[in-house]
Amino acid sequence: DDVIVGSKFNDELSSGTDGRDVIYGMDGDDIIRDEGTTYWGNEWSSDDKLYGGNGNDKLYARVGADYLDGGAGDDYLEGGDGRDTYVFGKGYGHDTIFDFGFDIDEEFNPTSISNAVKFTGGLTLDDLNISVTPGYDKTGIDYTPDPFDYTINPRLNGNTWTVSIKGSNDVLTIKNQMGSQGAISEFQFDNGTYSTEQIIEHFGLKVSHVRKDGTIIQYLNDDSDTFEQRLYEGSNRIIHGTDNGDTVSVSGNYGGKTTFIGGSGDDTVKVGHDSTIDAGAGNDTISGGSYANTITFGKGSGHDKLSLNASGEDNTVLFSGNLTLKDIDLEINKAGNNKENWVVKLKGSDDTLTVLDAVHSSDGGDTVDAFKFAASGETYSMSQFLTALGHDTAHQGVL
Repeated sequence: DDVIVGSKFNDELSSGTDGRDVIYGMDGDDIIRDEGTTYWGNEWSSDDKLYGGNGNDKLYARVGADYLDGGAGDDYLEGGDGRDTYVFGKGYGHDTIFDFGFDIDEEFNPTSISNAVKFTGGLTLDDLNISVTPGYDKTGIDYTPDPFDYTINPRLNGNTWTVSIKGSNDVLTIKNQMGSQGAISEFQFDNGTYSTEQIIEHFGLKVSHVRKDGTIIQYLNDDSDTFEQRLYEGSNRIIHGTDNGDTVSVSGNYGGKTTFIGGSGDDTVKVGHDSTIDAGAGNDTISGGSYANTITFGKGSGHDKLSLNASGEDNTVLFSGNLTLKDIDLEINKAGNNKENWVVKLKGSDDTLTVLDAVHSSDGGDTVDAFKFAASGETYSMSQFLTALGHDTAHQGVL
């Protein structure tokens, strides 16, 4: 167990391959390497400790639960294998971290190996700003793990998180960060510790993750995380689309329900069952639907088309916001072969929902089973909806 102390110059310091060493870089732009290859346990900071001191330092740990403190200056830190702790606070300058976590094991359990950032000097969440950039710059990384060297795959598909301290020029850049088991899994403060998922929720970051209640939150423009189907059977899922026009299949998940929230693009959504679709703005196309689906429509939804499977049941159109029946106009267009397309119009706007082949008398069902208003809770069957809007159900073939 060695203690190694540098000088005021630019030092290159290295530990041995065994023991629990402490290395101080002191002043200068130092390169500090922990060459230890022994695991001494999985407790925080139970292995080697690396202190950069003043200057623009590079700290590299290899194996074990190491402690890396770059100190003042613009430092680069890599923890390698093990449960590492990185220190950051006011006066630390511009520091960069690269590290990694692991996938679930063969029993579908999350790995216990995770890394933490420890914020010093009484900092709290309210002292921070966090932003996310897709991907990360791989130049300058000293050690990238090879999946073939591990029984559990290391996770390397993360993004770049930029953590800045308000009222200062101090910035921490975290490479390979994701919603779970990325570079950093815990954010430690003097007044408490927060998981990555809690950080995402607190700052409203658009990052795929699993909420505390088990709900999967997924962003289509964030491919850093995947969710093992067998691990999350029965979980509810909320999928956030992009503004670029998404093509997506949405269905319930082994007892769980799925919600799709679209962006401003023209989305194409194929729906299965137990799903809620809010395609957002744009001219969207929604098709499929075996049963128990809800299609949300309201002001700003654009020109949407709906083509659902009439042999199913309990498909509902939900009018969002404060819409009432008085806000609705209905136009019925003959489409040949005794088919009808219903065009639902919102008064005072250009928004329309076209229900294709709305009435399916031949196969014993209707495309939409209910029209519901979110504000009042009022619900109408297809025939009630027609009657309420002044149409004659006897000549529309509505069951």
